[in-house]
Amino acid sequence: MSREKDFSFWKEEIADMPTQDDKGNWYDMETGIPYSPSPKSRSALSTESIEARKYSKGFGAKSVTGTLKQKNWVEKIRASKLRSLGTDEAIFIAKHDFSTHPKFWINCKNKTGTEIYEVLKNLRRIKELYDEYREKGDLELVRKYSREYNNITFKFGF
Repeated sequence: MSREKDFSFWKEEIADMPTQDDKGNWYDMETGIPYSPSPKSRSALSTESIEARKYSKGFGAKSVTGTLKQKNWVEKIRASKLRSLGTDEAIFIAKHDFSTHPKFWINCKNKTGTEIYEVLKNLRRIKELYDEYREKGDLELVRKYSREYNNITFKFGF
């Protein structure tokens, strides 16, 4: 693979936020990993995982974090869950804070996309209520919604 093709592949398929610094060096702003033409950087994710990542990015998802093994596995899990949903639900999940955490996807691997969507939607509702009552200074309701939120995240393992 020529250097130009190698760079294009990195920029289009590997890097999530390709950025050039003041010295002309390229790096992925999201991960901080610099561009390297070495074969190791090109083969970091399997072809299947790269395709899964591209699919998820189409809904606004960022790359998952974790070890290479986790990333290869989790990118595929996430894409399969997003494929099972409508566009609005997939976007909601893809943009959620938990979407980049491998533990979340590993713990939800046996859940349907709809189950994941419903739980995340419920957590958002609870967080909104928590924020509302925190602003009002109602500590009893703040504690109630905090416990409710924590119970759900504990149950789902994230």
